Amino acid sequence: MAKRTRANRLASVLEDAECFGAQHCQPLHAVRYCETCSTIWDRDYNAARNILYCFLHERAFAERPRPFKRTWVTLRNYWNRRAERELEKVNLFYLQKEAECRVRARSLVDKKRILMTRQGPQANASLMSLKDAFLEFQQDLTNLEKYVDINATGFRKILKKWDKRSTQKTQELYLSRQIEIQPCFNNEVLADLTDIAAANITELETIVPGSGVVGDRSLLEQTLANSESVTDDAETELTRALSV
Repeated sequence: MAKRTRANRLASVLEDAECFGAQHCQPLHAVRYCETCSTIWDRDYNAARNILYCFLHERAFAERPRPFKRTWVTLRNYWNRRAERELEKVNLFYLQKEAECRVRARSLVDKKRILMTRQGPQANASLMSLKDAFLEFQQDLTNLEKYVDINATGFRKILKKWDKRSTQKTQELYLSRQIEIQPCFNNEVLADLTDIAAANITELETIVPGSGVVGDRSLLEQTLANSESVTDDAETELTRALSV
């Protein structure tokens, strides 16, 4: 997973603007740029850097209220488009991965149900392999949760920087109306899938010889019988998560 998310790249643009804006942009040129180059903004992060230079020269625009007003409106509209587009990209990626995790969870639980009806060393080896598959699935869920957390932090940082540069107070409102309502920032589905993976791992560690219980097939069958309620609960939770 890439460490630099889209939201963090936008935060980096703001930092670059703070460092280099005063050296590379004249106020009048910034006004003209903001009035004439909207199509470039949609294609290049570097254009966003030039837009943010305007804030660094706000005092220089005080004697030109009309051009600055036009610049501010254009900049605000660009900001909204850019933030919404980046949020959409993050959300689409998450929804794709969430759908894959739903299918994967259903497949693993179905395989476990089939393998638990079989007997012999080969069945035991298959159950151990299935436990490893659940462990890998659990790790992938953890990585997806980290992806969500990193992007949530990135959007909060960029909103904070936007409020600082623009002297606006949009962070809390934007978080509540645009970001926190997105599916990618709702952890209920991932939490349910993680619980299902953990329950199945614990169950497989109990019933597979060499993973906590060592004995003959009769002991394995007894353990299987005792774990039926756990299996039913896990499958019920899986059905609830997949039906969302």
